[in-house]
Amino acid sequence: MKETSQISYSNGTKSNVLIAYFTGADNMTQDDLDAVSSASVKVVGKEIVGNTEYAAMKMQELTHGDLFSIQTEKLYSQNYTLSTIQALGEQILNIKPDLVSHVDDFEQYDVILLGYPAWWMDVPIAIEEFLEEYDFSDKTVIPFTTHVSSGLGDTVEKIQKLIPEADVLSGISIQEEELNNNLEQSLSRQLAGYVVE
Repeated sequence: MKETSQISYSNGTKSNVLIAYFTGADNMTQDDLDAVSSASVKVVGKEIVGNTEYAAMKMQELTHGDLFSIQTEKLYSQNYTLSTIQALGEQILNIKPDLVSHVDDFEQYDVILLGYPAWWMDVPIAIEEFLEEYDFSDKTVIPFTTHVSSGLGDTVEKIQKLIPEADVLSGISIQEEELNNNLEQSLSRQLAGYVVE
């Protein structure tokens, strides 16, 4: 991991860190959505959150960055199989969903932690749309993905191609079992090269 781009704590002032993430729970139909029948979601307190959102929340605790949920106009099915088929169709046909959430003052951020599930070993199309919307010149991007077994797949290389003007680092891989066991410890270790105490 490269250590030259460091994250600094905000200490109640403006943060230089944006934790932007795409998660199923924020982009699925909410009818009958629950953490038992729906993949990639979990209960935190009394709320249902997506796995990637949960990882982003833990990263915020460690970095004090600003959270931002990437949300699409067209929703995905809460059924895991149907949602992955929809995602595959978007990738094959290059169908770009419209985003309904947008970052204010994007230029204030030096470091972007970019989170997503690894769908079919690739980034969700919504991530591509997000990357095309902003100027990433002189930004440091640290991808992170939640997955069952695929790791980062080819996602880091894809992001590097989409935003060649940015410094895209090697990325953080979060396996599903880590979400339930020692996630904070794992993230602390993986972010250690970037975090200024």
